[in-house]
Amino acid sequence: MPTLLGIMLVAWVVIAVAVTVVFVWFEVRHRHLTAFFLKGFASFCFIVLAVGSMLYRIALQGETATVMDTVAVSLFLPGLVLGLMGDLFLATRTLRPKEENEKIIFGGTVTFAMGHLFYLTALFIIAGFNVWVFVAAIVLSAAIYGASIVMKLNWGKLKVPCMAYTFLLFLFASQSVFLWTIAGETWTGMLAIGGILFAVSDMILSQIYFMNQENGLFVSLNLATYYAAQILIALSLVFLA
Repeated sequence: MPTLLGIMLVAWVVIAVAVTVVFVWFEVRHRHLTAFFLKGFASFCFIVLAVGSMLYRIALQGETATVMDTVAVSLFLPGLVLGLMGDLFLATRTLRPKEENEKIIFGGTVTFAMGHLFYLTALFIIAGFNVWVFVAAIVLSAAIYGASIVMKLNWGKLKVPCMAYTFLLFLFASQSVFLWTIAGETWTGMLAIGGILFAVSDMILSQIYFMNQENGLFVSLNLATYYAAQILIALSLVFLA
């Protein structure tokens, strides 16, 4: 049984990467309607990977569900589902009139923020609170705000919600790195790299949304780092201690 689940998990990783590559190919060529459907499938893949990761680990260890499994199912999984919802929200931006951009970005930002709240709740349950994690998130958010002034980002009405989301984004990255430093386990390392890539992805996305850098390079880098982050978060559950 573990061998079969392992093969299926590897197959889904291959499928997730392949679909993401095809999706990015269509997106950078402005085939937005096709890309919309492929994006939904690519995001569905990291949810399947999360479920498959948990099932594989339980089968491999021959154990029943643990408290950590409950945390993963009730908090990590909803975070990934909200990621899928946020992806679809934002994907409609290229299919709708430009006048709706702010509303669409706001909706996607709120959805991803909710996902990060689920991730953070899980990490705070596992690792507890550390004041330096919050200090790091505040300092990094302030640095991003300062950089946005220098670069003259055109936030429009989205400055406050985007900065609030930026704080949550860096709080998640900082908390995941903190957990890695105190635990040093495989799953915490994967989660920390996922958290950092998530932040990198959204920093690139800010250039696309607020500096009109909607070219193939920026879009490709944004999507590659984002899907790498979500896949790593999902696969980290294989090694959840």
